[in-house]
Amino acid sequence: MSRAFWRRAEDLQTEQVVENHFPGRGVAWKFVNGSPRSTGVLKTILHGFRLLQPDFRCRRIRRCAPHQPGTSKLGLVSAVDNILAALNACRTIDLAQPYYTGMPHHPAHPPFLYSLNKKHGDYVNPGGASSASEGLALGAHVGTHIDALCHFSCDGRMFGGVEAASAQTYASGLERHTIDNVAPLIRRGVLLDIARVAGVDSLPVDFVVEPEHLDATGVQVRAGDVALIRTGWGQYWDDAARFISQVHSPGPKVAGAAWLSERGVFAVGSDTAPFEFTPSPKMDVHVHLLVTHGIHIIECLNLEELSASGVTEFLFLASPLKIRGGTGSPIRPIALLA
Repeated sequence: MSRAFWRRAEDLQTEQVVENHFPGRGVAWKFVNGSPRSTGVLKTILHGFRLLQPDFRCRRIRRCAPHQPGTSKLGLVSAVDNILAALNACRTIDLAQPYYTGMPHHPAHPPFLYSLNKKHGDYVNPGGASSASEGLALGAHVGTHIDALCHFSCDGRMFGGVEAASAQTYASGLERHTIDNVAPLIRRGVLLDIARVAGVDSLPVDFVVEPEHLDATGVQVRAGDVALIRTGWGQYWDDAARFISQVHSPGPKVAGAAWLSERGVFAVGSDTAPFEFTPSPKMDVHVHLLVTHGIHIIECLNLEELSASGVTEFLFLASPLKIRGGTGSPIRPIALLA
């Protein structure tokens, strides 16, 4: 972390300074008090992004009090500087699995299809330049992806009691709780490394993740978090048959899902295809999370490098595609480690 960054942070040591510039936002900047620590770096990024939100700029920055001598000129530029300085101090870990022909996919969803449809040399322009391009086809729930709340219903009702039958068409998809309305995720992430707790490289296929296993990680899960469960199955990604295993995989049942929902998480995720323990004829965990509690599910993550880092708290970043009416979307999530 650069000296300039912390010098800027020292200008914010009191809430009063922040109140002078951003009325009502003093609490959001309390993270600068005290000595800088890794969690402070993550909070710097989180609060910096919030500062840059369009609605915040319109409501707050235009009403900033005049600059006072001896205080930092907090505005868009300094917010960007703070974010970039904090990002430069972070390690980036890719949490996505690669797409390839023959990759694993849940049998309820279409496979990933790929073909190069234009090779270099097929067309060469007068200056000698040429290009290559491909065609893709895939389901929204193939590869590393996030489920929209409209992905599941129970007894004809989606989250919030929305009737599913009257809110869907083949042509335009769903009308409520769709993926295009899910904002980019910039949240605190936590890793619940169950394989490490169990002392194995990967959990056996019949392993149920119970509340006591989640407790044993010692990780504090907070409201609004993205909580990721590692089973170790991400290392089987290049072996499609083993990864899917006839739709048998370790994971939580309802008790484990309730442990997560009771803590008010925004989203959960794992390195398996169905997230929950399977076989699960009723898909009780999906119903509990998506329909009853409005918690998104992320599947097919690669958590091996994150586990090897030994870090359990990080900044989680991901953004779904804006598929109008969509029930889910591929994502490229990353973890930022302070």
